[in-house]
Amino acid sequence: MAYFVARGESFSGEFAHVNGDHVVPFCRLGMVWAVVSLGARDTVETLGRGWRRIRAYHQGVADSLLAYVEIVDDRVAISEDIKSLDQTERSTLSNWYGLAFTRFCAARLLGIAWLRYVDSQRRLGIASLATKSLSVNSFRLTQTDRWQCSSRRDRQRVDLSSLVFCYSRISSKSRKRGDLVGLDYRGDWHVLESKGRYGFVEKNLELTAKGQATNVLVNQHPPKTASSCVVRLHTEPVHAT
Repeated sequence: MAYFVARGESFSGEFAHVNGDHVVPFCRLGMVWAVVSLGARDTVETLGRGWRRIRAYHQGVADSLLAYVEIVDDRVAISEDIKSLDQTERSTLSNWYGLAFTRFCAARLLGIAWLRYVDSQRRLGIASLATKSLSVNSFRLTQTDRWQCSSRRDRQRVDLSSLVFCYSRISSKSRKRGDLVGLDYRGDWHVLESKGRYGFVEKNLELTAKGQATNVLVNQHPPKTASSCVVRLHTEPVHAT
């Protein structure tokens, strides 16, 4: 089965088991479901969105993502053909790659089966923005995976980074917020900010994304973890030593 590798660092307490490398299984159908069900709380809500939203929008997004996914020696890669897209088009896909891979990692490493949008939960009164500076647990989850392929165009790296269990303070004036919120199998809430980039990655992007996640409260309380997942999709030469 195809897979990518996520490396956990600096976890402690009940999340200490996340430290180290983890093989995260990947399949094309899984990516379709990750996109189609993103933002829903269960299967009933997913299917209740109606065929137009599922087929015309979410399925269309999933098809676009899969068009550039390549499996090289069972490892996930993003085709260099994505460079032929206009910057605006590439940015849109990169954002969706970030959301889809965040869904994979949240399920595998944190035990979160469903991820809902923070904004929709704010409308329901479940999520809210912090009204003062606070400290919350955050974590660091990084993955860097290089592999050798038969041709230069197939040399890829997917880098997934999250921040968990490092103390962070945020400004009460900031209105920026994390993208997603979800319950793990223990009933604890987690907030995640997703970032997808192809090529240039802004300085301090992970720190900025973590700040967005820590700016969200759930039921007026800080979540169990507030984390970022930065997905880097770009070509690198293979170094053999």
